[in-house]
Amino acid sequence: MNENLLKWLTASFAKHFEVLGAGDDLFFLEGEPRDTQQSKSPIFELRVDGPYLTESTKNNKTAYCEVSVLIQTPMDSGDDVSIYIHPVALGKAAVLFDDIGIYRYGDDNIMIGCAQLLQSGRSREKVQVNNFGQVEPEKMLMQGSVEGHYQFKYTEGEI
Repeated sequence: MNENLLKWLTASFAKHFEVLGAGDDLFFLEGEPRDTQQSKSPIFELRVDGPYLTESTKNNKTAYCEVSVLIQTPMDSGDDVSIYIHPVALGKAAVLFDDIGIYRYGDDNIMIGCAQLLQSGRSREKVQVNNFGQVEPEKMLMQGSVEGHYQFKYTEGEI
């Protein structure tokens, strides 16, 4: 495996999903330092698991990644409209799950291929939307996630 593959995959996914941070909404990559205590807008956090590698023929490899966007939406107990903010945030993340161009970000920024969104083995859907609701009764916070699985095929030595 190319030592930069995980960096390129993560950076490409982050660049694709960073639009979630538009306006007052906040977008972070998992592990990135942040202060979200005062936020009244949805908070999106991107997590990339993998890559898990397989080799079909000599030097022809497939990298599989699990991509999750974790969403936290502060609740405003005095506003009846706020109950719709969380489902809208989940939908905003879900529509971004599509095939994604992979670039050598941090190096020469050249596109090296495309990560293909796969159908889930658990369901017939390509994207899983999970609405956990208010997990902790004492916290005015709705939580959920949107998940998709990707494959990126490449030839070792050519990327």
